[in-house]
Amino acid sequence: MNSIQISVIMPTYNAMKWLDKAVDSILQQTFHQFELIIIDDASIDDSPRILLALQQKDSRIKVITNQVNQGVSISRNQGISIAQGQYIACMDSDDWSYPSRLEQQIDFMRKNPSVVICGTFIEICDENLEKLNNRIYPCTDRDIRRKLFRYSPFAHPSTMCRADVLKKVGGYDKELVAVEDYDLYFKMGKYGKFANIAKTLHKLRFSAQSLSQVKGRLIETTTLNVRMKAVNDYHYQMTYADRAYFYLQKFSMYLIPYRIKFYLFNWLRSL
Repeated sequence: MNSIQISVIMPTYNAMKWLDKAVDSILQQTFHQFELIIIDDASIDDSPRILLALQQKDSRIKVITNQVNQGVSISRNQGISIAQGQYIACMDSDDWSYPSRLEQQIDFMRKNPSVVICGTFIEICDENLEKLNNRIYPCTDRDIRRKLFRYSPFAHPSTMCRADVLKKVGGYDKELVAVEDYDLYFKMGKYGKFANIAKTLHKLRFSAQSLSQVKGRLIETTTLNVRMKAVNDYHYQMTYADRAYFYLQKFSMYLIPYRIKFYLFNWLRSL
C-alpha cells in the first residue's frame, strides 16, 4: 500500500537564502505520510548544493533539476506529473508552514469530500518572517465564489488540492505569468467546492523584489484576461457588480500607479 497521502510541490529558483527554513517547516509537520517534490528551475546560486544535502537528509525529499529555466507553471506541472499522493499541497521556497498545516488540511479534505481545493489564513511577513499583518479569506464555497471575480480568494502557497481533479484539469496554464493559480481556481471550481480553513497555518514572506511588486502592470492585465477567460471558456457568470468592478479596475490601471494600489490593497485586506 502506498503510504504517501500528500505530495507537497515546491518550485524554486535562486532561493538559497530561504530554502533550509522552508523545507524544514515541511519536514517538521505533524502529519508524516507525505513526499516533498522540489523542482529546481535551473538555479544559478548555491541552491543545487543545498538541495542535494537536504535530499540526503530525508528520503521523503525528491528533487527535479531543470537544465534550462522553464518558469513556475511548467515547474509545478513537472512536480504534479510524478506526484503519488491523493492530495497535492502547494509550498513556496521562501515561505514557512506551521507544523500542523498538512494534518489540519488533510483532515478537513477527508471530512469534506466535495471540496476540491482548500486554503488557510496566512500571515504576511517581512524578509525575516516577522509578522506584518494577518490576511483572512472567505471560508465557505458560497462566499468564495462571491469574491472570485474580485480577487484571488486563496493564498496559493497555503492550498491543498485533490490530485485527481488537479490532473484532470491539466494543472497550471504554462502560458500565464504570475496568475496561473487564479486561472487554476476557475478550472477546478467546475468539479467541486472551494473552502478555506479559518486558521492561520502559513507565513508568506514579502520582499521588495516580490513578483507582485516587480511585474505589477503585467499581473493586472493578465488577471483581467483570466476573468474573461473564465466567462468565455469556463462558462462562469459575472454579476452586474462583478462587471462594474472589472471595468473600474481596468480603467484604474491607467490612473493610479500600481505601487500605490498594491499597498492600498494589502492594507484594505488586512482590516
